[in-house]
Amino acid sequence: MAAIVIGLAGALTWGLSGLVFAFIYNRWHLNRLIGEGFKVANASHDVTYLGQRLRVALPAAEASALPA
Repeated sequence: MAAIVIGLAGALTWGLSGLVFAFIYNRWHLNRLIGEGFKVANASHDVTYLGQRLRVALPAAEASALPA
């Protein structure tokens, strides 16, 4: 169903809707991964800061659980 909506929107906007759907999909994928129990193991910034910027509670992996 989502593929049909994305395809129709892309056809009607000559592909410009792909920019919007990229952000929507990334947010959906992030929430799905967090819901499945994934945790942030490595980040370019502080995980709390990133979570605030994304407006999502990002669970961080414990240092003892990370491979050496």
